[in-house]
Amino acid sequence: MLNKSNMYDWVTKKTNPLAGECLHNCSYCYVKGLKKRFPLLKAKYSGEPRLVESEFKKKFKEKDVIFVCTCNDLFADDVPYGLIKKIVDFYNKFESTIFYQTKNPENANIFQFSKNSILCTTIETNRHYNKIMDNSPKPITRTKYLGVINSLEYCKVAVTIEPILDFDFQEFISMIDFIRPVYVNIGADSGNNNLPEPPKEKILELISELEKFTKVKLKKNLNRLIN
Repeated sequence: MLNKSNMYDWVTKKTNPLAGECLHNCSYCYVKGLKKRFPLLKAKYSGEPRLVESEFKKKFKEKDVIFVCTCNDLFADDVPYGLIKKIVDFYNKFESTIFYQTKNPENANIFQFSKNSILCTTIETNRHYNKIMDNSPKPITRTKYLGVINSLEYCKVAVTIEPILDFDFQEFISMIDFIRPVYVNIGADSGNNNLPEPPKEKILELISELEKFTKVKLKKNLNRLIN
């Protein structure tokens, strides 16, 4: 399936060459809802990680912005090295903007990405909410390894704070400042998951501080919290 992404309005194509259930099992994951509604998606995103060979027949244009693996995490600990390498090597061939999003940039650190790639990490907060994030690496660990990747200039790096969870202001700012992303995307929970969300004033102060050193992109769903 290739179409515009519901997560980012600037993405023009999305592609899912990796099947299997996401190890991270975050409580707010939208894929869980999709799997309940669509049997084909349940079959695709269940079981062990595996390749979807038909995706490797796709062609892309230079103007395309391609979100790779929108429904699971390519760099999760249970995805074999060979599968990840085949996917990264395939998309490295294109002149398109290649967008990856992961909660495990430590694993992404061992791969070589094209200069037109963007590696994005979800950092919802500086805190680790066990029941919400489940098997995901802690936010501080994600921060450390995305910062390393940025310093090595493998590719561009970005941060998404979505869904934004309550945070400790100075620590959170320091984490994102350490990464120095090309932009930060901020969005809210759209799935009525009863998450611990920060108050309006705190979010607005966060936006103001982030704009001092990076570009900030606000999702429409954040309006629920800041308007």
